[in-house]
Amino acid sequence: MAPRRTWTIFFGLEVAVIEPLQGQRGLLKRVWAVSSGRSCRPIGLKRAHSVEAPGARRLGSRPMAAPPLEYTPDHARARALAQQLRTLREARGWSRERLAKEAGVQPRTLARVESGGAIQPGFFTIGALAAALEVSLDDLFCPPRPTPGLWSAGYEGRDIDSFVASLVESRINIVADVRLTPISRKPGFSKTRLGQALAEAGIEYIHLRALGNPKDNRAPFWDGRLSVGRAHFRTLLQSNEAQVDLDRLTEQASRARVAVLCFEHDESRCHRQVVLTAVRKRIEVPVVPLA
Repeated sequence: MAPRRTWTIFFGLEVAVIEPLQGQRGLLKRVWAVSSGRSCRPIGLKRAHSVEAPGARRLGSRPMAAPPLEYTPDHARARALAQQLRTLREARGWSRERLAKEAGVQPRTLARVESGGAIQPGFFTIGALAAALEVSLDDLFCPPRPTPGLWSAGYEGRDIDSFVASLVESRINIVADVRLTPISRKPGFSKTRLGQALAEAGIEYIHLRALGNPKDNRAPFWDGRLSVGRAHFRTLLQSNEAQVDLDRLTEQASRARVAVLCFEHDESRCHRQVVLTAVRKRIEVPVVPLA
C-alpha cells in the first residue's frame, strides 16, 4: 500500500489518500475518511462531487442536520481556499464559468466555494477543481507562504467592513496599531471593536503605543510643516520604549505580512511613514500601500 497522506478538510474531517487513479483527470481511486471519534472508513470511487463529514451540509443538496460542535467550520481555512482558487483561476485567464466547465461542477457551486462561506464543498468537488487547474491538493490547501513585509494602512474614508476586506485581500497576518490612543469616532476602529473584527478575519491585532505620535506633534502634519513634525518624531523614537516596539515590529515584519495602522489615508501626512522608514533601516522588506 502506498504511504498515506492526509489533509484536514473542514468540519474536522481528515481524508487520507491511498491509491491514485491514472487517467480521469487524476481523480483518486481510493480514499479513507477519518473523522473525530470515529474509526477509519473507506469511501468508494463513484464519481460524485461531494464527500462530507457526518452532519456537514453539501453544496447543491438538501440541508442535513447541523454539524456537531466538534465539526465547526474553520472560516479562515475557507477564505484561504477561496482566495487560492481565485488566484489560480485568474492566473490562467479563466472565467468562473470556464473553470466550472473544466472541472465538471455547477457554476453556482464554484461561486459558493470562491465566496469562502460557511457551507463547505465536498472532497471530490475540491479534487475536480484541483485536477482542472492541474495542481495538487497541497497547492490548494497549503499555498506557498506569502512574502512577508510591511503595508501602510490608513482608515480615513473607509468603513470597517471594507477595511478588513482589503486586509484579507492582501493576506495581512498582523495589524500593528501605531496610534497613541487607539480610540476613534469611526464605528469599528476603536481598539476593542477593531480587535474583534480582525480576529474574526483571522488577523492578529497589536497596539504599539510607544510608536504613537503625541498630540503636541500633530499640528505640523496637518498644516504642512511635515519636515518639522517628522524631525521631532524621530527624536521620540530614540526612547527605550519606542526602541522596544520598533524591535517587535521589525521581528514581525521579517516573518509575516504586517499592516501598520493609523488614521490618515495619505502616508506622507502621517507619522507612520517615519515608523516604516525606521523599520526598513533595520531590515530589508517591501513597504506597500494598502489597496
